[in-house]
Amino acid sequence: MKKTILLMALALCLTLISQAQVTYPQNPNCSGIKNPVNFTFAGGTSQAQWYGYTGSKNATMSTCYTSGSTWGTLIQASGLESVNNTDGCTISTESTVRTTSTDIHGNLDHARQFVIKGPGTDPETHGNLSFLPPDTSFHTAVRLGNYCGNHGAEKLYYEFTVNMDNALLTIWYALSLQNGQHSSNQNPEFVIVVEKQVNGNWTPAMADTLCYIRPTPDHSNTNVDPFYVGSTGTHIGATYGKNIYLPWNKVIVNLSKLQYQRVRVMLSAGDCSQSAHYAVCYFAGECQPMKLNANGCA
Repeated sequence: MKKTILLMALALCLTLISQAQVTYPQNPNCSGIKNPVNFTFAGGTSQAQWYGYTGSKNATMSTCYTSGSTWGTLIQASGLESVNNTDGCTISTESTVRTTSTDIHGNLDHARQFVIKGPGTDPETHGNLSFLPPDTSFHTAVRLGNYCGNHGAEKLYYEFTVNMDNALLTIWYALSLQNGQHSSNQNPEFVIVVEKQVNGNWTPAMADTLCYIRPTPDHSNTNVDPFYVGSTGTHIGATYGKNIYLPWNKVIVNLSKLQYQRVRVMLSAGDCSQSAHYAVCYFAGECQPMKLNANGCA
């Protein structure tokens, strides 16, 4: 009997150790961006790094050069997963479909602002939106934002140095937003900007990189394209306060002109400025070398 108990205890310990040490395939040319299990990794500021900010969404729509939010202090990679904002997490119109949400470590993450997600589906979309992109080589993804709708905002950076082994940058993104039906400057929004560093300053060089801004439809628009309605999967007819979502999209950015320069991917999610509607976005990234591989003639 004692031997059986010891064996069971040993098996449990091995299981817990295995779960704690879970890893996924990494790309050494852009460390930490694909399949992260947290925001810290071997490398540091001289190579690649994550960092972020939290803030408050203003009644201003972001542009490629200006932010529609006011930001607080810098959050280093090691502190990102501990940021927890419960302000505004009251019963909403979507509370009947919301389920307990956990991160890759098994921790509750409903109110957290920077999260690593594994397999599963966004509860606000009635299971229509996966946490992971359709590329099966991705086992984790980053979630930015929460479901609290307290005019909060989050900004997350991935910074690295471009070389010919990582100059082809792939960005996957998906959105889960609440349809505020305010004017566009007040609505929940999502922003991606890829910036380069020039004379110590960060700038979105439009000819070289990427800028994408997507708010929810404004009050004058009854058609929610390109979003889908979370409850039915159709494009048209989302009512005030209901979830709308954007399925996973992929963008490939050629950074070869920026070789040996510092570049950063900036992701930003902002709730509506009236403190009622949330913004959640999902991100997964990868890099490849600027090389062509071809088999020779037989």
